[in-house]
Amino acid sequence: MKPASLLLACAACAAFSVSAAPVVPGEYTDPTNLRKEAENGSGDWYVAPDHLKFPYISTYYVEPTVTTKQKVSIPFYVTDWDHSKVRFLDDSFRFTVRCKWIGPDGKAREKEQRKVPSGDGAFDLGKLPAGDYDVCVWAVDLGNGVESHRVWHKFRVVEPSFLEIPASKTFRVTEKDLAEYGIRNDGDLGRRVLVEIPDPPEGTKGDEATRLLFEALDAHVKANPPAPRKGAPGYTVFIAAKDGKPVVGSFKKSRIVFDKGYDTNAVEQAAIATTEGLQKLLDDKAAAGFRKVVLAPGTYRVSPFRKVKLPGGVTLDLNGATLKENAFTGSHSVVVAIENVRDAHLVNGTIEGDYYEHDYEHSPNNSEWPMGFHIDGDAIFCSVENVTVKDIAGYGAGNGMGRGENNQLHWFYDGFGGWEKGGLRPVDGTLDETEEGRCTSGFRELKDAALAVGWLQVSAYLGYQGVRGKAWQLTGCWYDAEKNFLCSETIHQYRPVPIPEGAAFLRVSLAADEPKEANDARIVTTLFHIPIGCTVRGCVFDRCRCVGYAASAMQGFLFEDNLFTHSGESAAKCAFDAEDGWDMMRDATFRGNRCEENPVNNRLLTCAGHNFVFEKNKCGLYFWPRTYSPCVRDNEIDVGVFKCGRRHRSGYGRFERNVYSKALEVPAEGSSYQGWYFAFSDLDRSVADPANPFTVRFGSNARAVGGVFTGRNVSIPEVFGTRFVDCTIERLDSGHWTGAAMEGGRFRIVNRTNLFERCSFKGVEFGGVNGGEQTFEDCTFEDCVFGGLQTASVKFRRCTFAGGSAMSGYWTNPSSISCEDCTFDATGGHWIKFGTYATGTFRFDRCRIGSSDGSCGQFVDLFDWRSSSGDQWPGSIEFRNCTVGEGVAALVGCSTMSANGYLKRDNDPTKKLDFVFEGNTLATGAVERAELPHRR
Repeated sequence: MKPASLLLACAACAAFSVSAAPVVPGEYTDPTNLRKEAENGSGDWYVAPDHLKFPYISTYYVEPTVTTKQKVSIPFYVTDWDHSKVRFLDDSFRFTVRCKWIGPDGKAREKEQRKVPSGDGAFDLGKLPAGDYDVCVWAVDLGNGVESHRVWHKFRVVEPSFLEIPASKTFRVTEKDLAEYGIRNDGDLGRRVLVEIPDPPEGTKGDEATRLLFEALDAHVKANPPAPRKGAPGYTVFIAAKDGKPVVGSFKKSRIVFDKGYDTNAVEQAAIATTEGLQKLLDDKAAAGFRKVVLAPGTYRVSPFRKVKLPGGVTLDLNGATLKENAFTGSHSVVVAIENVRDAHLVNGTIEGDYYEHDYEHSPNNSEWPMGFHIDGDAIFCSVENVTVKDIAGYGAGNGMGRGENNQLHWFYDGFGGWEKGGLRPVDGTLDETEEGRCTSGFRELKDAALAVGWLQVSAYLGYQGVRGKAWQLTGCWYDAEKNFLCSETIHQYRPVPIPEGAAFLRVSLAADEPKEANDARIVTTLFHIPIGCTVRGCVFDRCRCVGYAASAMQGFLFEDNLFTHSGESAAKCAFDAEDGWDMMRDATFRGNRCEENPVNNRLLTCAGHNFVFEKNKCGLYFWPRTYSPCVRDNEIDVGVFKCGRRHRSGYGRFERNVYSKALEVPAEGSSYQGWYFAFSDLDRSVADPANPFTVRFGSNARAVGGVFTGRNVSIPEVFGTRFVDCTIERLDSGHWTGAAMEGGRFRIVNRTNLFERCSFKGVEFGGVNGGEQTFEDCTFEDCVFGGLQTASVKFRRCTFAGGSAMSGYWTNPSSISCEDCTFDATGGHWIKFGTYATGTFRFDRCRIGSSDGSCGQFVDLFDWRSSSGDQWPGSIEFRNCTVGEGVAALVGCSTMSANGYLKRDNDPTKKLDFVFEGNTLATGAVERAELPHRR
């Protein structure tokens, strides 16, 4: 039993308190420190002045279609500039949050919530009349009075009867209609045979393995020639298989045998006729007022050189039918196009590509862009539901920017000029020439095209885009035809804003130090044709070679309850890919999706985009650092990889209540950006399964807040209030641990500079403490070992030790240990056991030292008095104002055994070792220094 007078309770630090100390060390918020990092070419180099610390606001899913019987809810999330609630656990910030909506009568209405804390909220707009609506939310930080950008959405309100398409508005296609329009539904000309291929001899790879595979396929075909198809000639695809499933890359591991009389040209001409017939039928029925067209069952072989374009206001119900793409040579095609239309829907059937029949050898660009369906251009309130997209040579499906009815990618395009130093005053639109860090454009006249559309965005034009200047936010001021000030607002790059009534000119202030820098940012006013408020629900994307689904520009999309499987074998190699280069992906929601058996990337992947919300998915997730301000909650994630860069690259990540089964990684982008990181709350990996080891690797841009880890390999440098049991900390670089508790396990490599505050450790081994400065404040240690100290500096302040030791390696250079106001219960003969060659400065100030079991022979036990390369660094052992209790024979002594089992004494060791003892109080019989081989 350890005496209460000597030891603090070892569990004291386990009951940590959020308010006991700052969560984040001062250097994280010290602008001086960040500027030093900027000078060194690293860090979050932009330090915003207080008047430009914009709060952040985003929305959760806004239903694009509601009925007059439903209440309209606009859910939102709000936080301050530093994202304090998640990053610092600071909920003291308050906001005024406003919501404005404009209905079919053209009138604007507003609601306001005051003193709103950081976090989630919602506006209840009640039941609204039928019509189209624009709605936005924004916030004002009550601490500094700065206004956020505004997040706009479009939705519509309809009568409940609108959602039920009556029989009188439904056209059911008959055999007579097929004949009238020249449409064939007997296009199932292909037959597939799976051929089990034996494993090649061990060690066989590459061309030799491929040769053996085709030998086996050809032998099977020869022994089992296909019977001719009844009716029109067709073909048989023999597919290499394993355990009843096509092998990965089976598009390159198959043979096609055509029936005698199969006419490739005739089949394609029939496919063209079928595609054109389907298009005419849809257009005719839409013109006749039908809202739904239900196909007759069958397989419709369509041409890759045509596409079926859904008319606005029409639902194409495949009724279980298959649209089969005919084989072709090329890298672009689409089976069904939803583009520049409103309220068009595709449901209930299958789109099948030419995965097995495609001419990969002669097609350019890796045959990357054949596609099952796409949603492009000015599509609004459209959907694809309950559709299986399979065997696509390129992308299963996709969405993005398209050419509008004007056949242009944008309605208008205008650059800025006339940049000068200073920022615009939001209150009156005048230029403050004294404001540093911002430059302001000249007056940008709004062209008639912009005024006709009524909206614009300020951003880079296409390319890989990204933030321009040092911040996403701009101050925009609007002026009338005489350049009289009208109003101002905070504009977020790439987010469209409405043009105020009477506006004829726009000026913007950009975060840039010099006019040349602002001019080189090449921001423009423009507005692109992108789909809005569309849904992909209940679909299956199976064996889509390059990507299951490829998303780019969009607003307010919902991907729900979809399955991505066997997709992404080559090229992009993704199950789902939110494409790189498109910051015009905004406010997309991913809910209830699954990824299964995808060969390379079994996850939803995002390269860029703003405010992606992931909820209740069962898959892997992979974010590139340009994925701005994601929200990830309540998901079952096998492998999560969330890359984090600077604030203006990665934004305000929220990660809550997710379950990870295999790995969680948060690597930093490029250099170690100490000014910004993602925080992960309530991680619970408490079930240890040796057969399925779980790995957590956090770069310096991640922090664990709360949570439990058991029996895991982890590398988490930023920790607050997290419990670890029997874990192996793989690596700890530049870490900050606050209030953590760890029992058992090992810190494998600890280097650089780390800070531990109010942490508790039981049976923990700190191995490989290599270099850097390790600081422990208000921590407790029970039976812990600091082993292999190598040129390290370790500082303990107000810490408590029960047992354990600190040891040097056999061939190591000197390390230093400093203890202030610490309490020790030293057992096992020593607390420090060092070779003299590894002794730097050991300093103990105002410490209490005892041994509850009387087993401490010498508190500092030195061995191996021999010459070493480290002798060039003098050493010292200092005890000042310490209290030594019973059970300790000596503060400093020398064991009779060295690390190698014998006491080595050189005749003339060169190590200089000084001893300082001042103001110490010793128990009876204890000495400060026992006899040593050499006295210096």
